[in-house]
Amino acid sequence: MTEGEVDVGRLADLIRLAETRGLEELVVEEGGCRYAIRGSGRVMSSGRSHEQGMPPTEHAGLAGPSAESAAPDRSGWIMVAAPMVGVFYRSPAPGEPPIVSLGDPVEQGQVIGIIEAMKVFSEVPSEHEGRVVELVAEDGQLVRAGDPLMYLAPESVHHRANELENMHDA
Repeated sequence: MTEGEVDVGRLADLIRLAETRGLEELVVEEGGCRYAIRGSGRVMSSGRSHEQGMPPTEHAGLAGPSAESAAPDRSGWIMVAAPMVGVFYRSPAPGEPPIVSLGDPVEQGQVIGIIEAMKVFSEVPSEHEGRVVELVAEDGQLVRAGDPLMYLAPESVHHRANELENMHDA
């Protein structure tokens, strides 16, 4: 490994250290690299919080609504989760419109955002189809693998809701 080259194994070790020790921030400079890791400040074990009933985003403080805000009823919704740790971007480039917005239909395999990890940008495809009903992760927000990026309503549920609205309007 040459000086200034990122050691992925070392980075993974530092992330685990920050999570297991409950560190809010860990900065390490070695071998010409500077690693800056931001954690939740809460002790984690086996990748799970000691505060068992809370969704990961509320206790981790990385993505999603704050603990003070009331969570909407998401029964029947499908969570699109971050596949990896990194910075989530809703747009393909600065100044461009988001890839998907609230109310947009999403097909399985469709790109819904981008995650940057160690200066590598990876497209995030949706594993599900539906209509975007909630955007959780903010543009430029650090997310962990498994954190919700957005929620989708299955098309059949969404169509039924529209039909009911139209019936009430008539």
